[in-house]
Amino acid sequence: MSRSILIISILVCALTLAYWAMISFPLHTSSGETHEVLITPGMSGKDIANTLQEEGLIRSSFLFRIHILASGNFRNLQAGEFLLSPSQSIRDITNILVQGKVLQRPLTVPEGWNVYNIANLFEQKGLATTEDVYAMTGYPGANYQARPELAPLHDFSEKFPFLKEKPSSVSLEGYLFPETYFFASHDTAEQLIEKMLSTFEQRVVKRMEEDLQSNEMSLFEILTIASLIEKEVQHNEDKQIVSGIIHKRLEAGMPLQIDATITYLTGKRSTQVSVNDTQIESPYNTYRNTGLPLGPIANPGEESIVATLNPVGTSYWFYLSTPEGETIFSNTHEEHVKAKVLYLR
Repeated sequence: MSRSILIISILVCALTLAYWAMISFPLHTSSGETHEVLITPGMSGKDIANTLQEEGLIRSSFLFRIHILASGNFRNLQAGEFLLSPSQSIRDITNILVQGKVLQRPLTVPEGWNVYNIANLFEQKGLATTEDVYAMTGYPGANYQARPELAPLHDFSEKFPFLKEKPSSVSLEGYLFPETYFFASHDTAEQLIEKMLSTFEQRVVKRMEEDLQSNEMSLFEILTIASLIEKEVQHNEDKQIVSGIIHKRLEAGMPLQIDATITYLTGKRSTQVSVNDTQIESPYNTYRNTGLPLGPIANPGEESIVATLNPVGTSYWFYLSTPEGETIFSNTHEEHVKAKVLYLR
């Protein structure tokens, strides 16, 4: 009797060691190979196990199923897209699936991009159609007060109170902070827009809180000026000088005559603005109208926002940007005209 118990004990120990070894050691210890594996909602443990074996990630789908049952994780496997490798053991792969460590893909929004650019990027990445994005962000350049046929804007102000001061007539232009974000296959466009607004809250609203509160302008006005600077000027020192010129022109009641507001309306990639372009009737046209445009024309980075908050006073009233990105400043309109001939023709 005791001999039988001993044999059974040895067999149990051997099987336990074999099971432990098979779930602890990877299929290939030195493989640098990776596989993108999609686990869809509703897939059973058997379906997942078969997928992993078909992808060449585990030795046995049966052993994987035994392990998720024995570990109590049968119902804990998460859906999503995962980056897995045959150099990971069954235990490692199970932990990744249980913890939901989904594959994160980069989504880069450069400084100076507008809602139109962002909507196109979302569509290229397969996150949403441009129309779905516009339904949440608003149409770029649209005046919602003058366009009653447009559906009301999605309201993010409950989550982000700083949006309460934004006029309801304009899109989220200016508030979608330029940064590299990461998204998973199951993320929605709304979730990504919320990430952008959350980053704006951290990097601008909270980090610049004292400067924003001590400024006479509203956050919306600051973003509008910052967006103009972002589209017009490349270098930080020049941005601060241009900020001073914009503030000075606003105080004097002079039209800003900023070409970037015209290209925002026309959508042209060329920086050349024709006389006809400057006659477009729009509250964004800073040639026809004095004061600021209806709203931001792009999403500015920190540097441009800081420049807006810290304008440098000079004797300059005019500036232009050369095709090479250099900013040329002038004291008088006559000097400015000469600079145009010299640098832009």
